Amino acid sequence: MPETAPQPLDAAPVSHTMVVPADAAVEPDYPALPDAPAVCVFESAGTPPRSILIATTASARDLARRRFGVGADTSPARSARPDLHALCLGGRVLAIAVGSSLEADAVYLRQARERLPHLARVVAERWRAWFVHVDPEAEFPQWTKTNLSIGLVGKRSASTAIGGGSLPKGLILGPVPDKDAAGRLIESLIDCFDLCRYHNLLVQAPRAVACAYKEMGRCPAPCDGSETMVRYRERVAAAAAAITLGVDGAIATAQEQMQRAAASEQFEAAAKIQKEIGRLRTLDKPAFSQVRTLHSWRELLVLPGAAKGRCTGALFDRGALLRIADIDSADPASAVAACEAARAWLARDPAPSPRDATSIPPDTIDTIALVSRWLFTPKARRKGEVVRSADGRFEAEDLLGAAASVGRPKKHAVEIDGQEIEGAG
Repeated sequence: MPETAPQPLDAAPVSHTMVVPADAAVEPDYPALPDAPAVCVFESAGTPPRSILIATTASARDLARRRFGVGADTSPARSARPDLHALCLGGRVLAIAVGSSLEADAVYLRQARERLPHLARVVAERWRAWFVHVDPEAEFPQWTKTNLSIGLVGKRSASTAIGGGSLPKGLILGPVPDKDAAGRLIESLIDCFDLCRYHNLLVQAPRAVACAYKEMGRCPAPCDGSETMVRYRERVAAAAAAITLGVDGAIATAQEQMQRAAASEQFEAAAKIQKEIGRLRTLDKPAFSQVRTLHSWRELLVLPGAAKGRCTGALFDRGALLRIADIDSADPASAVAACEAARAWLARDPAPSPRDATSIPPDTIDTIALVSRWLFTPKARRKGEVVRSADGRFEAEDLLGAAASVGRPKKHAVEIDGQEIEGAG
């Protein structure tokens, strides 16, 4: 067991403080803030102080100069902004050092929740990721989509939620970038695996009148009893497994089957498999590249560290984002320690069964959203690596390789979007 329990990644302490002089003619001590990536909180004077601005920046010192200094932006596009310097006279600027864009987002969202909760909710909603839900063992499996906060939404629906508040048992597959991508994933899976397109007919099985897809040879028609519901549920499970275990593997398996069919002169069967491979390739898209099952989503993230030459090992465990250990690519012992800490943490809380209903607290949903957002950031910008576990275990060699890939962070190496929340806390 590690000597200290892992701490949330967003719990980084304030590292620097700059006092804003009460006299507007006196220039603040800008060097008190780091010329490095940080989340900055601008506070007014008074007891208790009010939070005026929360912002992520690649340089806390430069941000303060831009907002307070002689060269502060006064262009017409910024004219609606309040006079930040006047609001903060006698107050202070707090800087929380961060090493990566993911850590910056996590700290930013936590500070916003604590200081400006009404605006934090707006930001969290803007970051929300989407998922696909299906229960292969249900009497009549149905594909729906969800952002985890509004219940389930029908695959073609724009707004109607099913069972809001908690999610029923079954598989939650994702993340995908947005609601439209979730709908496209459902349609692609249904089309690729010839699943039922009309749930209103499926629930009538085995007494429904089959739709035109049966005549086209694109559906085995469980609705009219041509296919048993047992077999149909197996195919739904196979579709879910194909997208979560990797499309490349499913394509490779199908190609082997096609080659064997062709070698035995079963050309009609080989042609059918070739069409199936073409449909499988429709799942090989960037929007679907991060799909896994939410109940088993546990992996290590190797992120640039705030300290030069070191990386941060962060464990994502189904919505919890924890700082596990510092990792030095030149020190194998640091990678071993990170693996042991992650293994010890995961052993305390086994992954739940997808047969259980899921209730996810709002803060956990927000953390899932920001990690999903980071995963869909272009790799050159996000500057971090993902190390997936094998049966709850991580290998030190994988962590060392990831740390070497992240490299030694340099000044301003972390790209941060410059997000800002303004308001009175």
